Amino acid sequence: MSQITRLIGGAGTGKTHAILTAMNAARKELGLRPEEIGFSTFTRNGRHVMARRAAEAWGVDETLLTRHGHFRTTHSTALRQTGVSQDQLLTDDRESLQWLAERLGTSLGADGDDEESENPQPTGRESEMAVIAINLWHLSRNRLVPYQTVLDEALAQGVSVPDFETARAIVEKYESAKRADDRLDYADLLGRFAGYSFHVDGHLAVAPQGDVPEDVRAMFLDEAQDASALVDAVCRRLANGPNVTRVVIVGDNFQSIYGFGGGDAKHFMSWDASESVMPRSFRCPRPIMAFGEECLKQMHDGYWDRRILPAAHDGSIDQAGSAEDAIVTFLDAETTALVLARCSFTLPRYEKILSDRAIPYSRLDRPDAAARRGCLALWNMERDLTAKQEDVAAAVEMLPVKIAEVGNLLDKGAKAAWSRGDFARFDLIRRGDLVQLGFTPAAIAMISQGEWAEAVTLKYRRLAGRWVESAKEYGPDLATTPQVQLSTIHAAKGAEAETVILSTESSRKVHLNTGRLPHIHDEECRVAYVAVTRARERLVIVEDGGPYRMALPLAF
Repeated sequence: MSQITRLIGGAGTGKTHAILTAMNAARKELGLRPEEIGFSTFTRNGRHVMARRAAEAWGVDETLLTRHGHFRTTHSTALRQTGVSQDQLLTDDRESLQWLAERLGTSLGADGDDEESENPQPTGRESEMAVIAINLWHLSRNRLVPYQTVLDEALAQGVSVPDFETARAIVEKYESAKRADDRLDYADLLGRFAGYSFHVDGHLAVAPQGDVPEDVRAMFLDEAQDASALVDAVCRRLANGPNVTRVVIVGDNFQSIYGFGGGDAKHFMSWDASESVMPRSFRCPRPIMAFGEECLKQMHDGYWDRRILPAAHDGSIDQAGSAEDAIVTFLDAETTALVLARCSFTLPRYEKILSDRAIPYSRLDRPDAAARRGCLALWNMERDLTAKQEDVAAAVEMLPVKIAEVGNLLDKGAKAAWSRGDFARFDLIRRGDLVQLGFTPAAIAMISQGEWAEAVTLKYRRLAGRWVESAKEYGPDLATTPQVQLSTIHAAKGAEAETVILSTESSRKVHLNTGRLPHIHDEECRVAYVAVTRARERLVIVEDGGPYRMALPLAF
């Protein structure tokens, strides 16, 4: 019988440190090697952060934990243990979307949902019903509830859904295509490992596929408040491994904000475990912590005072009447800042203000760190300064092989050579080295004349232009590593900054559902809590117009 502990960590209480402390205790008390410790969470970044911290503490290479050991995402664990090929898996990449569009006879594109869902979205009205049917099929399986149930709930939330027979036909066409092509999606993958088969009329318990790792003796499960019923079943199977004697399940029931994807904190709270609440936030000072609690107290059901103490440092809450006022008055380009929005359509307004002022910023939902390093390399080459090899590699990725006005910028095969790592032996690179690294004389001339920002491929041109303006105003270091980040609240989960600027603008859909559906209202209270508790020092609440706004308890 495993010893199971549920660790509840409110915002900024140091969950990563607490997990590492518990891992160290397990190593000492049980005499464990790093390979005998399992760690599972839902995001690659969460896995990477924990693996990096553990590897540093234990003096081992990170790959010992991630590649040879058992520090993995929940989905990658199921993939590894079931032996499913990555090529079989349908994801949200271009190839998978194209496969889905062809099999369903629809037109599908990248997701644009305000709630950061990873499901495909329609690019034309004609495919809307098919996409809704498939998205709800994913939700049905993740929640382990009948398909009819999620159709009815979506209808109650004002979503235009196909009738059951139409939806059934779409799902059966999708499932038939997967069987014919030997493909499966993430719900299928998790179902195989957890022991479920899925049908439109319900799910069945079946023999699970794949073994639980036999060498794992202690299992640590992070962000468990976001587990769906299906993911929770995977976690429970891992926790019941043949040699597991200690389990620590970590989360915060009040940071459960992915109900639209099936996440529900009731699974986290239902484990038969001893319970411990982490006592203090190291991030949120008293005013911000108190405001977060006021957000939670608006819930219809489930609030309880965990008596978490605030951080010892000072903090403040301010208001701004517009996005412009918030940025001009409260934002310092050299201080870490997070601009948060409930809905993604709000963020371009802030982007424009920042761009007009050449303030360096990045989007959390659009990783661009490599491209910024590429800009730094080209900037340094322009000035005949040294650049790191990996930054020059990023620059090569940004450049086209040829442009009409100049001719070839890169020698034949240069991109492939960089991709293979043929030039890894170079450490610091100067402009004079470029000719032997696949750059043509035309490219070197263009770089030395400062014309590279207009020559990068269209995908990177806007970013490069912004980078140059920011570098001129604030320097290349800040342009490369901006202290200001923009994000929706959902995408910013786990992030923090000294200053948080929170847009209160919401959407009609969110507003209506919050007013008429108690479980949506309660989740929006938790969304507000997550948003305000990203702030370490200052929270700025922006009353930036629009007919709908977040319901925040503004009497502070």
